[in-house]
Amino acid sequence: MTMTTWHVPDEVLARFAVAPRSLDSATASSTEAHLLTCGRCRGTVADAGPALELEATWAAIADRVDAPRPGPVERVLGVLGIRPEAARLVAATPALQVAWVLSVVVVTALAVLAAYQRDSRTLFLVLAPVVPLGSVAVSFVRGAEPGGEAAFAAPLSGTALVLRRATAVVGTSFVCLLLGALALPGLEPLDAAWVLPALALAAAALAGATWRPVEQVATVLVAAWAAVVVAVAVTGPPEPDLSPLWALPGQAAALALALTAAATAVTRRDRLAVPGGF
Repeated sequence: MTMTTWHVPDEVLARFAVAPRSLDSATASSTEAHLLTCGRCRGTVADAGPALELEATWAAIADRVDAPRPGPVERVLGVLGIRPEAARLVAATPALQVAWVLSVVVVTALAVLAAYQRDSRTLFLVLAPVVPLGSVAVSFVRGAEPGGEAAFAAPLSGTALVLRRATAVVGTSFVCLLLGALALPGLEPLDAAWVLPALALAAAALAGATWRPVEQVATVLVAAWAAVVVAVAVTGPPEPDLSPLWALPGQAAALALALTAAATAVTRRDRLAVPGGF
């Protein structure tokens, strides 16, 4: 076994610690390679580094890793009485991050703008039910911290984590859509016609995800919703806002689907807590 019998000069180590670019490439490379095998020289480098800067760096790392500051979602959940550890797990949901929330806001704003330009609520009513469905899909899609995998490391049961996350993302989407509905030209009962279809699609996504990956379920549901909208538009009245989808038949069907899907998700709730479900 060979032992290290030489050491990098202290002056070089000091320059390596404080201003590594002041060394030529050959010296810097050989010094770096030597430090991998020499504890004495590593100690010299550590002592040569600016103490205050190292302390500040470590404090920043510890603050980020050991005690990250709660974000706005965590703070809101805390106000609502959610335990800190559960609030952090819920707040980590991708659909509650800034990028997705902004996309929901943009889609809602564009649909409201279209209502003013076309003097019709049809686009808003068609898009609104898909937004909570998309939020559920983004929250638990594979590769985006699936709910099932997070459940194994969570301080609460997997089903509880999944349902809390689903409630949070659907609630956030509903808040954005509610504000959009209030911004539509003139308040009418029709402005709330999207609520039951949205609940139905979101519940159906949770129920279907107990059998298949949620992204597949969401794709099928979006296609089914689009097919229903097109079929009703072709066979319905000339004025889209008077579509049966927004009247009693469509609302009753949406309510029935929402209740059936919710019952299915509850009955098969154990499947929500394993990676196979999400």
